Amino acid sequence: MYLFMLLLVSLAAAAPAASPAVPPAPVRINRCHLNYTGGGLVISSVPGALHIAFTDIAPKPVSEIAFAVLLDGRREVVNDRGTFSTGAQIEHVYDAFRGSRTRTFKTPQPTCTVESVQFADGSTWHAPTSPPTATPHT
Repeated sequence: MYLFMLLLVSLAAAAPAASPAVPPAPVRINRCHLNYTGGGLVISSVPGALHIAFTDIAPKPVSEIAFAVLLDGRREVVNDRGTFSTGAQIEHVYDAFRGSRTRTFKTPQPTCTVESVQFADGSTWHAPTSPPTATPHT
């Protein structure tokens, strides 16, 4: 039993240290939705407006947000600039993906994440695993 306990203590000491906790995104995405319009045929549709509803959950105002938006394997970055106060719930409409290509028999919805945030005081937050950015849409 003593050898078993010694082995457990040795393994615990040799384990790599946990990486420091990354603070959560200071902006919460409440909804990410893409509207579709008819493409001229009953069986086709064309991407329309991208709606992102979000809330500033940071203890200070946000001045810029970069949203990473993934749709059918295509990734775009959508930037939003303004003054977003703590607790403010915002819904904005963007042109990303609008009219990009006709889809037949499907209307997939995007996945949105917060890639980076700039605060009004000039400080920034970046997602820990942000892939390289694509051409941004403003």
